[in-house]
Amino acid sequence: AQVRRDFKLEVGTVAETVEVSANTVQLNTENATVGGVIENKRIIDLPINGRNMVGLAVLIPGVQFGERTGRGDGMGGFPIPGSGFSVSANGQRETFQVVSLDGVDAKDPRINITNFVPSIEAIEEFKIQTNAFSAEFGFGGGANVQITMKSGTNALHGTFFEFLRNDIFDAEHYFLNFERPSNLERLKQNTLRRNQFGFVLSGPVLIPKLYNGKNKTFWAFNMENRLDRVQAVQNANFVIDSFRRGDFSEILQPTPIGVTGQMRNPTILFDAYTGVPIPNNIIPASRIHPGARNILDNYVPLPQFRLADPFDFNASAAVPQPVNAHTYFARVDHNFNMNDRVFARLAWDRSNLTRNNINPNLPVFVKSAVTNLATQWIHTFSPTMINELRVGFNISDDLTSNPRTDNTSFDMDSLGIGQFRVFSDGARKLTPREHGLPRLNGLPFPVGENTNGNGYDNMDTVQIGNHLSLFRGKHNIKVGGEIYYITMERGAANVEEGALGFSGNESGYAFASFLLGLPNSSTSPEGLPLTFPRNTRLGGYFHDDWKVTSRITVSGGLRWDHIRAPYDSQGLWRTLDFPGTGLGIAGRGAGYQIPGGALIPAIAPTALGDPGAIPLFPTRNYFMPRLGITFRPTDKLVFRVGAGLFDNINHLNTWTIFNLMPPKSGSLIFNSVTDVAQNIPVVGGTGQTVNLQTRRFRPGQPVLTLNDPFLQGAGVAAAPRPVALNYVPPDYKHRSEERRVGKECRSR
Repeated sequence: AQVRRDFKLEVGTVAETVEVSANTVQLNTENATVGGVIENKRIIDLPINGRNMVGLAVLIPGVQFGERTGRGDGMGGFPIPGSGFSVSANGQRETFQVVSLDGVDAKDPRINITNFVPSIEAIEEFKIQTNAFSAEFGFGGGANVQITMKSGTNALHGTFFEFLRNDIFDAEHYFLNFERPSNLERLKQNTLRRNQFGFVLSGPVLIPKLYNGKNKTFWAFNMENRLDRVQAVQNANFVIDSFRRGDFSEILQPTPIGVTGQMRNPTILFDAYTGVPIPNNIIPASRIHPGARNILDNYVPLPQFRLADPFDFNASAAVPQPVNAHTYFARVDHNFNMNDRVFARLAWDRSNLTRNNINPNLPVFVKSAVTNLATQWIHTFSPTMINELRVGFNISDDLTSNPRTDNTSFDMDSLGIGQFRVFSDGARKLTPREHGLPRLNGLPFPVGENTNGNGYDNMDTVQIGNHLSLFRGKHNIKVGGEIYYITMERGAANVEEGALGFSGNESGYAFASFLLGLPNSSTSPEGLPLTFPRNTRLGGYFHDDWKVTSRITVSGGLRWDHIRAPYDSQGLWRTLDFPGTGLGIAGRGAGYQIPGGALIPAIAPTALGDPGAIPLFPTRNYFMPRLGITFRPTDKLVFRVGAGLFDNINHLNTWTIFNLMPPKSGSLIFNSVTDVAQNIPVVGGTGQTVNLQTRRFRPGQPVLTLNDPFLQGAGVAAAPRPVALNYVPPDYKHRSEERRVGKECRSR
């Protein structure tokens, strides 16, 4: 922060020592920007959960943890929990934050959060501005975070550290042994062990007999490792043995609801082809579908115990969730002379985690690799003119996989629950990178890959900026600009392996429907469609701090942001398009002419590859004035007021879904249709008579089965079906504009 210090220098003798110390809160008396600075002492001395600096960021008024780093304690995050940084300032979304590391953008462009944080041992200070920024800052109206890393000095400095957190004094997790049968051994306390260790070293570059870098060349290096060994308590219902055999006779009578003391109504199983109840609620072994049996035998563990309620959980465990985070930092500073100084700083993070599941067949493996480079050349033309040139990049890659990923010995067809194909892409089979266990929804137990469609991201941001500072009497002028070029390669989907849904409409109980091989719904797989976004952003500004008097400062400026519309470099993005609404955007507004001459909505652009590599909406230019006034009536009181226009740019995750459209992607949805067949009176859980329904398939409607869940045999899959489409208006502005007025009064 800019701080006014009025002092008087007096001539002293050689023996005198002048020591200045101040413990009072510093007041920002020179501009209207609202925010705060977390300096090195607080960074080092304050205890922080997980040693993530986001825990210090929330000390600034109006700042709280972002959604993607866990609103509770900031230890969430993607791809590696506890290694991200996102904050929400004054109600602004975290995706509108701007985070720079030594002046270089440190966010991933997909969701606008940092996927790693440097070791707090290597941070000199960081500043968070929450309102009334100067014109120097653009491309986001949320929190503006500027992190400065340490540099070396003439003296050799070193710090070695280790921080340990464990569960020795922790209480047992409440649900670890909750309702566990007394005849079973209690589970041991769930593990929580976190080791964070490393070092930071700095000093001058000294090469004996070759080079003495004192007062000229300096270096700094830091390494920090975080090893989390945490167990998450999980419960599951893997269905009791009798149910797995098809014997549901137990639930023909009322059954207890957990430990509530209440009783559940009976359940009657029925044959959906006839609507007639299944005798004794026992499915004949001959009618249990072999695909369902294969899934149960190979991908669903047996229950660990049995509670009185047959629908209650019957397995519990403390499941390991190991995290290995490794962060590094290296910096070299060099002073050529009094007028020219340069530095180069490289920060990189290599981390991984395993998200295990109580079902040991369903782990998820995540790898993250982030590299951030910052370089700067400061040239002093004169005491009143200084220039800063910055060049850097941020590379953020992540990979999510499971045991079936790239496993060529695994074949989805061998599961016996249907042929899963990407119908919108020539009905092709899923590749080894794409295939896996499809989601089986509606069942008591989890089955399906927990990767949730996350494949991989390769995200690069290259940045060049130049900033010129001029000091002319009462005016401190700053003018400059920057350019960002963003590239991505992303493979992801909403329904990568496809999904089957089960309900009681086909049998009376969803798990019984599964045994009978009768899904209620099916969603065809999208595979892992690729997208290759490109985006260019330019910004320029002029800013002046004018000291009208010794007590009044007026800060004013103008910012220009040029936001080019993103596009897919391989022409893979598509949008629903309406005739006559193209507004001059290439490929938009033509529609499709049907016989008879009428125009109907179509998909645009119509071509794949280079001809389709065009923006879906126009490039935008934004001119945003900024104004701030600071008034200091006394040395202990300051009034500040500011106003301005700010732009919030959408993260690229908004657009990467536009590849999930025909002809390369898109899911087809199928449903079975049943109607009420009978109403059967039974004695309910309260002792009163209740009517239970049986259902039967509607005549003339196709029936989904595990033999043909996508109705390929019935020829329905080849017929035109509704497909979910994405749409962006051709006049989309690519950002939300804010008009803000802020005011503040502070004293000390």
